[in-house]
Amino acid sequence: MKLKTSDIKLLDELFEMQGGYVLDFSNQTFSDFFFDEFGVDIYDDRYSDGGDSKAKRLRFYLRQAPSDQVVKVLLALWEYKETIIRRNKLERIDEGLKEEFISLINRLGGKPT
Repeated sequence: MKLKTSDIKLLDELFEMQGGYVLDFSNQTFSDFFFDEFGVDIYDDRYSDGGDSKAKRLRFYLRQAPSDQVVKVLLALWEYKETIIRRNKLERIDEGLKEEFISLINRLGGKPT
C-alpha cells in the first residue's frame, strides 16, 4: 500500500517536516540514522527526485519503499520523537495525532509498539 497525500500531511506534522527539516536531525545525523538503522544511504541521488532537503528525501523514500520498510522507518522515527520528548520533558504527542499514526501503521500492515 502506498502513502496518500493525507498520510504525508500527518507525517509532516508528527515529524516536524515543515521547512525541509525532520525532527532535530542534522544532515549528518539523518544520514547516520538511515544507514545505521536500515542500511540505506538517504543521500543517494535516487532519493533526491523531490528535492534535496531531509523532508523531501524522506517523503520520496516513503513513497518508493515497500510497505514493510515504510513501517520500520516510521516506527523508528516515532521512537526517536518519543525519546526527544522524554529527554527534553516536552508536551506529549496529541492523542488524535497518535491515533491517526497508529491507524496508518495498521493500514500498512505493521504493528505499533
